[in-house]
Amino acid sequence: MIEKWDGGAWSIVSSPNSGGYNDLRGVTCASKEHCWAVGSYGAGGPNQTFIEHWNGILWTIVSSPNTSTMENNYLSAVACASASNCWAVGYYGGNGAFQTLAEQWDGNIWTIVSSPNPSGAHDSEFLGVTCASVEQCWAAGFYVTNGPPRTLVEMWQGPTPRPRNLHVPSLNKV
Repeated sequence: MIEKWDGGAWSIVSSPNSGGYNDLRGVTCASKEHCWAVGSYGAGGPNQTFIEHWNGILWTIVSSPNTSTMENNYLSAVACASASNCWAVGYYGGNGAFQTLAEQWDGNIWTIVSSPNPSGAHDSEFLGVTCASVEQCWAAGFYVTNGPPRTLVEMWQGPTPRPRNLHVPSLNKV
């Protein structure tokens, strides 16, 4: 379900579904005629990425890549630095063993971009993304080795692909 704020009230906007289970988790707009919504869908097998685009008039499904049709692929968030540079992030895998997933829109197609996972992690997930510019985007989430989840922050510094895993200290309750 997608809703739009008109300055006075929220209203439901018709959006397409991709057979079976449909789940949108993140949305962003580069302009009022250029919005993206991301999530996943399932039709009896592993979940696959699901992306929709708003052109100012209607939402349409846009083809998005998956790591494999044999494993789950989820998108959690999306951000745009411009109409031709957007990032969607999430995770892929299964049975509690997930790896980070990053996809980039270049104005024509979505492609998977390699993102590092912390050494020894059996679960690494991106849950949010933001872009300060076309040259710098940040993805955040968590990873698990042994013990409680730890913070995970990665930076994309372009235009040459250079994803980096940044160490962020975990906060301890006092």
